[in-house]
Amino acid sequence: METTEVINNFSLPAVATTPEYVDPGQLFSLFHFIQLLVGFLGFLGNSLVCFVFLSRRSLRNQTNLLITNQAFVDLLSSVVLIVGRIYELVPAPPSLGQQKAPLLQFIDCYLWKSEFLLFAPFAVSTFNLTSIALERWFAIIYPISYVKQFTRRRVKFLIAALWLFGPSLQYTIVAISVSIEGGVCVVGWPTPSIGMLLFFGEYLLPVCVMTCSFVSITWKFRSMRRVLNAEIRSTGNAPAPVRGGSQSRDNVPLPNQTESEGGSNGDALTTRNVQNSVPDPTFDEDGRARISTVHDQSAAPPAPQPQAPGTRLGNRSVNRAGDVRRRNVTTTLLVVFAMFIVCWSPNQIAYFQLNLGGYLDFEGYFFQFSVVLAICNACLNPFIYALRHKAYKDRVRELYTAMKRRFA
Repeated sequence: METTEVINNFSLPAVATTPEYVDPGQLFSLFHFIQLLVGFLGFLGNSLVCFVFLSRRSLRNQTNLLITNQAFVDLLSSVVLIVGRIYELVPAPPSLGQQKAPLLQFIDCYLWKSEFLLFAPFAVSTFNLTSIALERWFAIIYPISYVKQFTRRRVKFLIAALWLFGPSLQYTIVAISVSIEGGVCVVGWPTPSIGMLLFFGEYLLPVCVMTCSFVSITWKFRSMRRVLNAEIRSTGNAPAPVRGGSQSRDNVPLPNQTESEGGSNGDALTTRNVQNSVPDPTFDEDGRARISTVHDQSAAPPAPQPQAPGTRLGNRSVNRAGDVRRRNVTTTLLVVFAMFIVCWSPNQIAYFQLNLGGYLDFEGYFFQFSVVLAICNACLNPFIYALRHKAYKDRVRELYTAMKRRFA
């Protein structure tokens, strides 16, 4: 009979088990029920997010591609969580584990029992969220450079790199701590140095980067608001109110901008429009953040002509609508980042003090609570989008209406 010695993060520091059949009723607990519930909610919610953002071409901008990747990573984590918890509740009969092909034994030990398939998506999710924060920072602080640098093609390459290099520390742990000795799968506990490296590389450093990015974005928004208020006081004309971006779609092309050139949620003008436009000096006091332009219809700069009375107000309304869209998307992702902090901090701090030589009760309520809180992060984002992301809500509403008409 094959013996497996497993030491993992969701159990006691050292557990030796044999694949003997156990009554599922003896293993089922509230802890398993919550994990299964979170897994199913994560599967359904993240599947909906992927479908919503991929079902319409105009929603496949740079930001939403990263959001969709985040949802797909959480979807994969939910599937692995569901399968893993069911596997724990209903172990395979002993006859199925007596003989295994070398490849199956390798997959079972190095990928499954090491829980690499669970922790690798967690790492990709963390670095993808960090990339989203940096993308938002670049779009708000340097909008013109953003148009040139953050193309959809480069974002797709970034997503591929996240999947390939994001779990680098998890590769290291599997290579160092997992082995097959005489048909026995041995999953060892990472050394304190590896544990500290995980804490700094997959938690503290990304958190610092995301915090700095969103703090800088918040400061920029306040600066933009002060500029707008000063202009309103100087002219005495308040712009027309804009409700949630004034459009049902998050990615609304600006004048002279085709759908294929659509920017990221109104973040910046296209390269062609930036080159063929004249900045409005009364609305561009802070240089880069607010870009209000009078668009021309040809490549050569036209001679100055008197503007119609409502032209400048119309341009300002377009920019204000873009500001609303930017703020909506950015504040939504700020909430996602805040929930990441809330969900992952207790578990990461617990392991941090363990790696420093402290004591951690793996069967205690605090540890069990920290694990449940961490895995809850995989199912919370769809609810955040449903509450705050206007383009997501509008698209879900459209799909619901179409489905209701179809089956009515």
